[in-house]
Amino acid sequence: MHNNLQTSKEYKFQVVTALIRALVFSALTVARCIAICKPLKAHLILTRRKAKLQMALALVVVALFNIQFFFAITLNQVGATSANQTAVYQCNSVKGR
Repeated sequence: MHNNLQTSKEYKFQVVTALIRALVFSALTVARCIAICKPLKAHLILTRRKAKLQMALALVVVALFNIQFFFAITLNQVGATSANQTAVYQCNSVKGR
């Protein structure tokens, strides 16, 4: 029996991964816009070094934005439905915060 959200850590990882994907797609959209709107200057603006810096910046922004998320919630399995054995989870805030 395989559950999609087996642990709290996996759930948090999925949330962070979704946010990283959103930032990467946003950066890609900006790069495409520059390539279309400024085709003669695109080779000066869009370099591998700048692309690597954008990805590193996206990781840092997501990490800083979500660091509180890792310490603020817990995900507990509260049961499973009997029909298809799908796990049911409950998201709780950490006590004292």
